[in-house]
Amino acid sequence: MDAIKILQATQTASWDYDEAADVLYLSIGKPQSAIGVDIGDGIVLRYDEATKEVVGLTMIGLRAKLPKQISRIDLSQDLTQAAAQIQELLTQLQKTGVLIETAQAQVATDLATQAKSDPTVMGNLVGWGKTIANKAGENTLSEAVKAVVPMALKMLGIPL
Repeated sequence: MDAIKILQATQTASWDYDEAADVLYLSIGKPQSAIGVDIGDGIVLRYDEATKEVVGLTMIGLRAKLPKQISRIDLSQDLTQAAAQIQELLTQLQKTGVLIETAQAQVATDLATQAKSDPTVMGNLVGWGKTIANKAGENTLSEAVKAVVPMALKMLGIPL
């Protein structure tokens, strides 16, 4: 088997999380048909056979693989405090080998899930999204955190 090229060119990543099935689909570049190779632990590497390039990953049973502390973020805090907690979770996930895009998607999913069940949390999340959109928190928040809140709002169908 020829060597598979991993991220030879800079491309955007997109994702789709199926909450009911607990499966995360991560695509590098435009989603496309690919050959899947089970690399163990519920992870399927997807690659384009013609170019021998990795074009995505499928992660089955994602929630069981993530640290338990990701399940709840204290959304009663102000944006700066919550952002510190979100950044901590993202860092922990990255230390376990999770890609930043995957970590952001998982944290955003958890935020959206919390917001669905609590109107106060929903209000806080919307307020944070507006603050981020207005760039009021620009200097105090990491780019990763600034991506998570709008992603959670998008999952909830709330435009900024």
